[in-house]
Amino acid sequence: MKTIKQTEANIKSGITRIYKEVFGQGPDSIYVNLWDNVLTCELVGALTCLEATLIVSREGEELVHSIRNHFLSVGGTRLSTGWKNN
Repeated sequence: MKTIKQTEANIKSGITRIYKEVFGQGPDSIYVNLWDNVLTCELVGALTCLEATLIVSREGEELVHSIRNHFLSVGGTRLSTGWKNN
């Protein structure tokens, strides 16, 4: 049986792998914590250079949000099957 730390490490690894596949690069760091049936994930440095440049304006922030949502909707199948493969 896996320990909580092993499970957290597997989740972190899976998020990093899938994030790189969908967005082209992974975040600078990921913090994963699992308590009972609650999972928290914090992604630090998750924006690309282009996204970081765009979000300085409200219009750019909305554009980045829209593009990210589109990537997630298109890559949704890959995201859900990625977890099953671990």
